[in-house]
Amino acid sequence: MRLDEIPCNGKLLGFLASQPPCTVAMESCAGAHYWGREIAVLGHQVRLVPPIYVKPFVKRKSSTGQAAARADR
Repeated sequence: MRLDEIPCNGKLLGFLASQPPCTVAMESCAGAHYWGREIAVLGHQVRLVPPIYVKPFVKRKSSTGQAAARADR
C-alpha cells in the first residue's frame, strides 16, 4: 500500500496501529530512528532509506507521474 497523504505526527502512530503489519519505508533523518522504534513496537518492519535514494520519489509538478510509476514497481 502506498500513501499519497501521510498523516501528521500526532495521528501517525494511531493510523499505523490500525493497519496490519507491513513494511514501512522512510527517509533516514534525525528523527527517523525514534519513529522507527515506535513503529516497530506496533509490529511493523521499518526500513530507513538514505536521502540520496529518496530524492527520485519526491513529487514535483513536472515529475509526479514518473515518481508514482517508480513507487508502484
